[in-house]
Amino acid sequence: MAAASALIVTGGVLMLTAALPAGAQTGTTGPTSTIGNKLRELNEAGVEIRQIAFTPSGGAVILHGANAATWIRAPQDVGDRIRELVDSGRQVRFVAFDEDADWVILHSANDVTWSRLRTDLVEKLQELRGTDKVMKVIAFTPSGEWSILYGTNAGEHSSDIPDAAFDKLVELNRAGAAIRSVAYSPGGGWIILHGVNEATWSGIPPATVTKIRELYQAGSRMKQVAFTASGGWIILYGTNGYSWVGLE
Repeated sequence: MAAASALIVTGGVLMLTAALPAGAQTGTTGPTSTIGNKLRELNEAGVEIRQIAFTPSGGAVILHGANAATWIRAPQDVGDRIRELVDSGRQVRFVAFDEDADWVILHSANDVTWSRLRTDLVEKLQELRGTDKVMKVIAFTPSGEWSILYGTNAGEHSSDIPDAAFDKLVELNRAGAAIRSVAYSPGGGWIILHGVNEATWSGIPPATVTKIRELYQAGSRMKQVAFTASGGWIILYGTNGYSWVGLE
């Protein structure tokens, strides 16, 4: 690598110290035609793209701006619930779908809304909601196992996430590292974003790794990596940057 050295751990680790630019404060809520068109619209308007969640059938929810959301071919009930939360002034912070298109929404200070989730996950959500352990990320494997990231560096995980991912999350937690994001790809791959701009991965598509390295060399801070059930992927970086393969 030019510009900085890189340490390879379970696929790869990249480190740099770039600051995340301030985000836009405006946005809209409503349906649109394609994921690509909406991302392009937000990018060209300079609106912050905060998070994207894919449904198992290729739809998505995009969180953007101060507290706006767009859903594309997503279940009607999740769109209705997001609209209700946004219209009531509650901050929608994170959305995730499991392999059956059941969903969970993190919102407000540390509240959560869900539809039809497995019992062990529901029990953990109920335990954490309303505490000072603020939930940040919920990630599902393609087979429905899950991870919750909360607080600065803590995580709760089901027993069946990939062993190497579990071991890395435990290692980071014990080291006091900030765990910012985790995602699981088809075929048992995974990626964890941690620290200022570090990434550890295993089994993700080679093109994703290539793009991660390019962003590192360009000094672009990655904030989310997400995978589709069909093998597509997207990396969100900076305020409203994105790069993808296999999306509409």
